[in-house]
Amino acid sequence: MLEEEQSLLNGRENNEENSQELNENRKMAKADKEQETVRRRNEDEDLNGEQPQISDEEYRKNANEDEGKTKCIMARLLVILCVSLYFILGAIYCHDCGEHAVWKLSSGCEPTCDLPFTPKPIRYCGKHEVWKLTLGCEPSCKLPVIPSPWGCVLDPVVKCVCVKGYYRNKNECVLLSECPVDV
Repeated sequence: MLEEEQSLLNGRENNEENSQELNENRKMAKADKEQETVRRRNEDEDLNGEQPQISDEEYRKNANEDEGKTKCIMARLLVILCVSLYFILGAIYCHDCGEHAVWKLSSGCEPTCDLPFTPKPIRYCGKHEVWKLTLGCEPSCKLPVIPSPWGCVLDPVVKCVCVKGYYRNKNECVLLSECPVDV
């Protein structure tokens, strides 16, 4: 019995030693995990450490600058959109009016089209003249050939103009053969 008790005591001591050893192993494993975590955190900080740390004041200043740039870009886009809509809607409106509408650079679309509630104005033009849209200049006895449309006024106007083949001489339209020679 003494031997059995001795073996039991030895077994308990071994168990206690084993449990102490197990606890130490657990503590070491936990410490190793903590060290690994610290090492990884340090590596992450090293990677992120390439960017300098900025103060809250600098962060707010940079954020405000970015916000200002964004607002500026949005304002520019809004202006472009508004101008585009102005010309697109003007063109649609003038197109709806047909040839009786006038698009002027200075004031946009000036409708001369007949609306249902507006009486149609009577246009009286002289002999060999028609009422139509023109760039403001027409062939005349002094200048029978217009060099380019840019030589005329940029804003188109609706007025009496000479029929094709006729030229303006003072206030009437005449054939080129009827133009005075001394002009």
